[in-house]
Amino acid sequence: MDREQRRAQILDVAKSVFAEKGYHHAKIDDIVARARVARGTFYLYFGDKRAIFSELVDGCVDAVNAAIYAIDLARRDRSPIEQLTDNVDRVVQVFVNEPALARILFNEAVGLDPEFDRKLLAFYDGVTATIVRALVEGERVGMVRPGDAKTRALCVLGIVKEFLYQLSLRGEGFDRGASVRTVIELINGGWLTELGRTGRRSEELHAPTLTA
Repeated sequence: MDREQRRAQILDVAKSVFAEKGYHHAKIDDIVARARVARGTFYLYFGDKRAIFSELVDGCVDAVNAAIYAIDLARRDRSPIEQLTDNVDRVVQVFVNEPALARILFNEAVGLDPEFDRKLLAFYDGVTATIVRALVEGERVGMVRPGDAKTRALCVLGIVKEFLYQLSLRGEGFDRGASVRTVIELINGGWLTELGRTGRRSEELHAPTLTA
C-alpha cells in the first residue's frame, strides 16, 4: 500500500472500532491490531485517538452535505417534492452504505466535549438553514402552506436523524424505499399545496382539455 491507501485503511478500521466499542472504550491498540499495522505507523498519520475520531466525524458531515442539493422551484423535470425525496434518499443511502457512520455521528460524537458539540451544532444548523430556505421560498411562491419554517425544518431533521440512527442499529430490518416515502408523506400531506406536490396549480389540474 502507498501512504494514502494505508491511511484510508486505518480510518476505515477505526470507523468500525468506534462504532462497535464506542469512543471511550475504543483504544488505539484495537485499531492497530485490526488494521495489522504497528502502533508507530498509526502515529505517522494521526496524533491520537481523538484526532482520528475527529476526522471520521468530519468525513461523515462532508458526505451528508455532498448528498444534499438546493431545491430548484423552477425545474420542470422534477417537482419540489420529488427533489426533496431525492435529497432524503441520498442521505439515507450514505448511511445504508456506511451504517457505522450513523452510530458515530448520532451517538458517539454527541456530548464528547464542547468542541465536538459546537461542530455538530454548526452542521445541524447548516442543514436546518437549507431546509428553512426551501420552505420560505416555497411559501413565497405558493408551494408551501404558511407556517413556522424553522420549527418545520427541525421536525424534518428530527425525523430523518432518528430514522438514520435506527437504521444503523437494525440494519436490514428497514425498507429504505418505504421509509423514505413515509417521511415525504408526512411533509406532503401537511405542508405542501397542490402546486408544491405536483408542480401544477389546482386550476391547471382541473382545467378542461381542449380538443381539435
